[in-house]
Amino acid sequence: MFSGGCYLGQIQELDSQTHNRRAMREQICFDGALPSEKRETRLLRLEKSRRKLELLRLKSQSTLQNSSGHSGKRTIVLENILRRRALPVRYNDFPENPFMVPAVFEDLKYRWNKENIATLVRDALLIQSTEIKDFPWANITVMVPGEADAYCAYIAKHVKSSILTNDSDLLLYDLGPSGSIISLDSIEIFWDPHRQSERRIKAMSLSPALVAHRLGITNILRFAFELKTHPDAGTAELVQRANSFYERPETTPDYQAFIQEYHEGVHEFEVTNLQCLPHFDARVSELFWQFEWRQAHMAPGAPHMYLSVLNEDHARRCAWVQGRPYRILAYSSLNVSRPVSKRADFINEFARRGGRIVVDKVVLGNVDWIKTETKTLLIRLRSVQKMVEVDTILPAYWIMFALCELYEADSGLLILDHERLGRFLSLGYMDENHDWNDIQLTAQIQAVLYSLRILRQLLEGSMEICDDMVELKSILSNLPPLHMIMEPTLSMMDETLNISCVNALVHRLVQGLRGGENGNEIHNTAELTSQQLFSHSLGSQQYKSGVGQHRHPRRVDNIYDLLPME
Repeated sequence: MFSGGCYLGQIQELDSQTHNRRAMREQICFDGALPSEKRETRLLRLEKSRRKLELLRLKSQSTLQNSSGHSGKRTIVLENILRRRALPVRYNDFPENPFMVPAVFEDLKYRWNKENIATLVRDALLIQSTEIKDFPWANITVMVPGEADAYCAYIAKHVKSSILTNDSDLLLYDLGPSGSIISLDSIEIFWDPHRQSERRIKAMSLSPALVAHRLGITNILRFAFELKTHPDAGTAELVQRANSFYERPETTPDYQAFIQEYHEGVHEFEVTNLQCLPHFDARVSELFWQFEWRQAHMAPGAPHMYLSVLNEDHARRCAWVQGRPYRILAYSSLNVSRPVSKRADFINEFARRGGRIVVDKVVLGNVDWIKTETKTLLIRLRSVQKMVEVDTILPAYWIMFALCELYEADSGLLILDHERLGRFLSLGYMDENHDWNDIQLTAQIQAVLYSLRILRQLLEGSMEICDDMVELKSILSNLPPLHMIMEPTLSMMDETLNISCVNALVHRLVQGLRGGENGNEIHNTAELTSQQLFSHSLGSQQYKSGVGQHRHPRRVDNIYDLLPME
């Protein structure tokens, strides 16, 4: 399982020959909504991420400096891909990448086609050939309207297959007499060195039905409950307790609460129609289903939106403050698309504020407000495009737009110094070394771009209340893919332009934001027309796929790769 996503692969042929059952053979499922009962768990996870970020901020500045011995290239051996690798102790408190799960989901659906895989495999994997079809995972990758575990368990039971996962909780679901789980950690790849094209894959499979039979128990959930309540008991005692007729906990509130998660109902209609579901990011999907299936996903009160803890300067104001107007527009558009009786007055948005995770009550706008804000955003998008003379299909445009947004919020930003801004966009840092100012600015840019991404996705699930909204959706469809947004800003820039073009953009941006003073006195070294800017691009299709050649040496400078390698 990858952070809530479970891969379901067929092990046996289907008994039924129906089309629906065949469509369920293989799925990669991601959590698209958590039940309201797990809201406390969600808040605890956010707090854990916040604490990790706080601890990192307390470390010395040298922690951020790149290791001189790391070249940025790694050789990946095929046999080691699925093997568990121990994380060095000093990295245990390192914060997670907040965009990793939705980026993997998006890449599986839209990025990893045959061409892109082959390009990266040639450089990363020591294999001679790869037999794959175009977009091999696109049609089986789904964001389910619930927890992935329950959907995987349902499919495994009905098609007699195995679930690939590292989550042992899957053993407690009803997988039927033939369903099983396969631990990702147990997978091993073998081949004859003289016949490398003939590979064998071995793994350990566990069937809950078989485990229960060998233990001599009738109810594996009862055994698991006894293990939870008596963690020091041996196997023999736990078996005895699970089979005891004198101590029956089935009617107690504790037992009912324990088994509720594993008895969640999943209907076949939901499973066989997964491909018709919207392809939202997990957090966006969760908000969507709170409106769509209120009775299943929303407790009494307002809908909840949980914003991940960004990799930012914990000592400064949360970067999610940036982009907030676009999130409100997104929430409001989704809200007015529902019947009046199912609308909400506000949304509870959870994010970091100082040293706490707090809730912000976001009041939603009506139709007239949405029309006005949509028109205002369109005007702003066009004005930035005119200012920097870069088309919206290029990632560089969106970086410039985000910087304009930051200047609008704080006109005193020092980044408007041409030299420092140019260094940040070209090298990834404004001063002599990479520091928390650079990390904070990157997080603010990400907050703006991801807020626009939330808007783009929720507009897909909302009605088009005006012509401006149609045009807005078209422009937002050019937002860079998430694997670009989550990288350092310089990565998006050098995917698009060389250093000369970056300098030209900086001049245009600074002059435009300063009101055009001396706007015609751009240095000769920076005089590049819009057509010349496009001549340095790699083509819009390559931005979508994420594969291209860089114009200058890439400096690895995100807060993960800045730590020295072992």
